[in-house]
Amino acid sequence: MHTMELRHHEVTLDLEFRHVDLLHKLRDSHMAKQHQTEKENQDTYTAQALRDLKHKHATATKQLPKNLKVRLLDVSQCSVSVFLVALLLP
Repeated sequence: MHTMELRHHEVTLDLEFRHVDLLHKLRDSHMAKQHQTEKENQDTYTAQALRDLKHKHATATKQLPKNLKVRLLDVSQCSVSVFLVALLLP
């Protein structure tokens, strides 16, 4: 009887060890998968933010010549007005 109890104890310990080992592997696998998903999400977010920034910059760059032309027209109109006022005053 004593031998059977000893064998049962050894089998139970082995089963518990395998169960705990399986739980550790499962937890490690879950954490690795979670970290990989978070990294992919962060990469996706970063890529989208970069695309948005590039698009914003391209739009601003495209609009720049129009803005400069408008400003140059404003400046030249002001210059002409000042020049005409200067001519008419004396």
